[in-house]
Amino acid sequence: MVEGDVLREDTERLPAAFRVTFESGGGTRDGVAVNVSRKGLCLRTNGPLADDQEVRVLLPSAEGPVEVTGVVRWVVELSPLLQPTFLLEAGIGIDEPPPAYEELFSQESARFVDYRHGARVPHQLRVEVVGPGFWETTFALNLGRKGVFVRTDHDLVPGQLVELKLFVPGAEPILVRAEVVHLLSREAAAQVGAEPGAGLRIGSLPLGVRDLYHAYVEDLEQRYRA
Repeated sequence: MVEGDVLREDTERLPAAFRVTFESGGGTRDGVAVNVSRKGLCLRTNGPLADDQEVRVLLPSAEGPVEVTGVVRWVVELSPLLQPTFLLEAGIGIDEPPPAYEELFSQESARFVDYRHGARVPHQLRVEVVGPGFWETTFALNLGRKGVFVRTDHDLVPGQLVELKLFVPGAEPILVRAEVVHLLSREAAAQVGAEPGAGLRIGSLPLGVRDLYHAYVEDLEQRYRA
């Protein structure tokens, strides 16, 4: 996640994954950029990375590699239960994005115009997803007030409705209906070193449950601030 003012005001984050290379500490390494915004991205890699470290990231585009320089805001270890391709995820803040990066973001944003109306927090939360012919206990890999991205291999369809149970710590599980908005297939995920899954838009929540869930997300936002 990026700086607090960016988190509150520049809230659009893209459910895209880019295979990238990056330079930090004198070496070049491979990684995957996810949850990309105009002012930051999450970088998955085998590390090592440290807070306040400067990194130079090269993202692919049709016009050629896009170079952007940022600073590590936070680093977390990915849960081994997810069988992740990479060991670490780091939040990279980009204070002065170049025009080429702005253009890349705008192009990708056009693909997801009706999905990201709130900030997303990279956080692993146990969930249950139930749909026609399947039931699965898995993890949400990022959370927002209006949607989540869950790790799954099931063949879901955009527009499909599922039941989603969120296991928020210290509270009764939250049960809500959700709509499948986009998918990252196993094949597409393998190409960028990410986890397969589905982006779900959360339906309306009762007032008390909504306040509980929003308070949980807000607490995560505070924890991931710079």
